Amino acid sequence: MKERSFHIADTLKTAFIDFVLTQFGEDVVIGHEIMYGSSGRIADLVILYKGDTYAIEVKSDSDCKWVTMYFSIFLYSISTLFL
Repeated sequence: MKERSFHIADTLKTAFIDFVLTQFGEDVVIGHEIMYGSSGRIADLVILYKGDTYAIEVKSDSDCKWVTMYFSIFLYSISTLFL
């Protein structure tokens, strides 16, 4: 099950990166697995665009407890839940 979860998460991240690059072009900076804060947490994707920060999290049902933390740190947070 865990292997399947990684495959789905990677597929979603790749599709989202393609979408962002298509929409925003060269003016966007995308980071993958970016550490933030003093606790060493990692965001799946961080996007910097025109001075705004976006955190993108792809979470499984068992991993969604961390999502509220992203909303308190990043200007925008997008979370995708898959089962």
